[in-house]
Amino acid sequence: MNSNTDIDQIISNFLSGSLTDFERQKLKEWENESVENAYQLEKLSRLWKERSVERKTINSSDIKRKIWHRGVEQDSKYDKTGKQRFINSIVIRRIAAAFIIFSIIGILYLMGNNFTNGESQMTGNEYVEKTNPPGQKSKIFLSDGSVVWLNANSSISYFEHFTDSNRIVALEGEAFFDVSKDSLNPFIVRANGITVEVLGTRFNVNSRNSEREVTVALVEGVVKVFSGSRNDGNDANIIFPGEGIIISSQHDRIENFTFDQSDLYNPYSSWKDGIMVFNGESYDEFVTKIQLWYGIEVKVEGSPPDDWDIRGNFPNESLDNIMKAISYNKDFTYNIGREKLMINFN
Repeated sequence: MNSNTDIDQIISNFLSGSLTDFERQKLKEWENESVENAYQLEKLSRLWKERSVERKTINSSDIKRKIWHRGVEQDSKYDKTGKQRFINSIVIRRIAAAFIIFSIIGILYLMGNNFTNGESQMTGNEYVEKTNPPGQKSKIFLSDGSVVWLNANSSISYFEHFTDSNRIVALEGEAFFDVSKDSLNPFIVRANGITVEVLGTRFNVNSRNSEREVTVALVEGVVKVFSGSRNDGNDANIIFPGEGIIISSQHDRIENFTFDQSDLYNPYSSWKDGIMVFNGESYDEFVTKIQLWYGIEVKVEGSPPDDWDIRGNFPNESLDNIMKAISYNKDFTYNIGREKLMINFN
């Protein structure tokens, strides 16, 4: 089967409200593959809604009447030949299909006009992908004035120039967003199958978890978080400043939490300011954070204590200073090489 044909049919079914559960899953997978796919579906959905309004106010009745009469006339021929006349589900499906196809043609025509007029810039609109390796962070300025702090071992992709109606980015890993306010056009972050929608606010998104888990923590404004796409019909989970949410699309789990933004051990925004925070991490979590933060491999000899549970706040500290402070408390020795940290438990 042709995959392009398949997704076209699924999108048509989505617009007409006749998706099966299987098709809904396939559409979600296709949408999450790239920002381009997400953009296309967002645009089609918007155009479909706009076109639906136009049909109601301009000529939808005439269109449906013509299609209906065409179906009735075609069916009435069976009477004249002596065959049983019926306007049943076959004819109705034919009429419905014709109407849907007619509507989609209208959408494609409208999209053609948009792309050749106001949005032809898409052909020259570069698709940007930025990736940070372990040990590197970056600050990214988007075309709408929004700012993104991209953490280590993370990547973000987006169109260089946002359109008036779409501000969409795809994230893998962790990033802090300071989004320019636009009450008409939401800013959308897609990460691990989760959708975050804002109008203008500051928040952190972490999607590093291997089990397709996403953590969203809000510093300012209001955020809507959807398990999946906004187009799936899922209810929005709304959070306010000092609140966060953890959503696992793999295990259908949603967990809300609160945090103190003034807390020295607040991990959700401190990292972008160069402050390394430990707030009860296990030994494995400690090692992972050290590796990502400094881009260094960690090797261990001996066994760490079970009650690791480190709390600490280290603003712009060198790896040597951090290890020195922790080694006094946890009784180990260490050696920092060019690309490797050796930890030796006595």
